[in-house]
Amino acid sequence: DQLSVALAVRGANPPRQPLDLTLVVDRSGSMAAEGRMDFVKRGLQQLVTQLQPGDRVDLVWFDDRVCTPIEGLVVGRDSVQPLVRAIDAVTPRGATDLDAGLREAFRIQTGRDAQDVHGRSRRVVVITDAELNRGVVSPALVAHVGEMLDQHDVRLSGVGVGRTFDDTVLDRLTERGRGAYVYLGSASVVDRVFGVGFDALVRTVAHDVRFALDLPDSLGVARFYGEEISTDVRDVQ
Repeated sequence: DQLSVALAVRGANPPRQPLDLTLVVDRSGSMAAEGRMDFVKRGLQQLVTQLQPGDRVDLVWFDDRVCTPIEGLVVGRDSVQPLVRAIDAVTPRGATDLDAGLREAFRIQTGRDAQDVHGRSRRVVVITDAELNRGVVSPALVAHVGEMLDQHDVRLSGVGVGRTFDDTVLDRLTERGRGAYVYLGSASVVDRVFGVGFDALVRTVAHDVRFALDLPDSLGVARFYGEEISTDVRDVQ
């Protein structure tokens, strides 16, 4: 028999700083399968309701090309309706060039001067099925952008969509970007991630977290989704 077990670590919950949030969202043709784009739209619509005055939002769509309909929208100063309309209007098309979308996010996040980002939580959230088929398709090379973001104190979170989602891509990417990723497997998970769980998606409350799971001899791990797993603690960075 196989059992599915979900584990979570609860951290501190201080008031969050204003966000510089860049959403990098896959709108390629494969997002039409399994209702993936419907999940994404549902999640993004809820995300809009979680934004607070002072949060700054960018929206980057990618397929085999990149489109940035929203850049530098400040909640409370600007209307969020252009963001809502962009989410409602998106439709899947084209191939999947994740690297191009990430590099656009890098351009946006690093194009602001130090005074403009002081005291703000800087975060890129990537939403994709990770079925790479255009541009850079090597997970290791794509993950390099996460490392580049980290060097500029920008954290990266990932959201995987679809049953054929390639967890290797987001695992490497978020590891380099010092973030984590979640998987949208149902409407209830969408509601949790982008609703009550939104703060957990965009905040860092701890570094270098490790925990141990002691299994009886009768159980073994068949497959693991998440960060790093090893029987040697030195392998878990």
